[in-house]
Amino acid sequence: MIGTSTCSELLSTRGASVATRYDRLLCARIDVRTEDGLHAAQAGARLVRQAVVAARAQGLRTAELTLDVGAPVTGAVLEQLRNLVDDVADVHVRRAGGTVLVEVELTPLLGRQRTQPSPRLGAA
Repeated sequence: MIGTSTCSELLSTRGASVATRYDRLLCARIDVRTEDGLHAAQAGARLVRQAVVAARAQGLRTAELTLDVGAPVTGAVLEQLRNLVDDVADVHVRRAGGTVLVEVELTPLLGRQRTQPSPRLGAA
C-alpha cells in the first residue's frame, strides 16, 4: 500500500485508549478501544477529539475511524467531532454492515502545510 504508516501516537485513560497512525497521504487513522459502559465511551470520545486536534496540528488533511454500530462510544465520538468547529471542516458518516465509517475533513492550518507528519512522534 502506498500510504504506509510513518508515525503513531497512543492516548489512554482508564477504560479507553486511542491509537493514531499518521500516513504519507496526510491522513490520521484513529482506532478507539473502550471497555463497557457510558463512562468509558465518553472517555474514548474525548481521546478521539484529542487525536483529531493533534492530527490537524500536524498539518494532516483527514482523519478516519471505523466504529461499531452498537457501541456506546460511536454516538459519543460523533458528538465530539461535531463540536470541533475550529478543527473540523466536515464529517462524513456512512454505515457498512455492523460498522460506521467516519471520514473527518480537517480544517487547513493557515500558512503552515506539512508534507509529512512531524518526526518527533514515536515511531510505530
